[in-house]
Amino acid sequence: MSRIVSLATGLTRAWTATYTTGLPGEAKASRRTEIECDLWEQRNAAARACEPSYAVAAHILARLILGMPSDMSWRAHSAARHERRVQVKESRSGRTLFVLALAIAALPVLMGAGTIAGDITNDGGAGALWGLAVVIAGSAIVAGLLMSQRKPVLGLRLVAVGVVVISALWFWVLFIMIPIGVALIAFAYFRGGRAGWPRGAGTV
Repeated sequence: MSRIVSLATGLTRAWTATYTTGLPGEAKASRRTEIECDLWEQRNAAARACEPSYAVAAHILARLILGMPSDMSWRAHSAARHERRVQVKESRSGRTLFVLALAIAALPVLMGAGTIAGDITNDGGAGALWGLAVVIAGSAIVAGLLMSQRKPVLGLRLVAVGVVVISALWFWVLFIMIPIGVALIAFAYFRGGRAGWPRGAGTV
């Protein structure tokens, strides 16, 4: 398997690990196995058809990007089914703000993946590392928001680190990133507070 296909596959696995974070073990394992099988079938079919590596990588990244809204929807439905034991009851406005925060955090992931896909398609490489850093930082924010109630300290740290990294990478729009970043960090903090942190259990 070529390096660009490995990179595209690794990004898909990283995204899957991100949006399944915090789910019960059975749901998490089932989804990750499903994605792993899908990746194997796609690479196997491409190998039989002798498709060039850049085309396979571009196809994997395209499916990753286009499938992100569906992945987030799956996450929401799965969490609703498997996490009814959570005692914290969020209001409708709280859930709306949470979905909005996740959507904002997912934008860097989409943009970074798009940069990587464009670089691979054009046989470039300079922008791929920048795009990868953006994807990782955006994924950290998404993961931090998702675990902000169950593991408030870790969730808040992930959001904060992701915000700092993206602000550094997008320094030319720092005047926009600072208020958005502060809002995301504050939201993660208050979500942790609603779960009883720092007074309650499960603060790590």
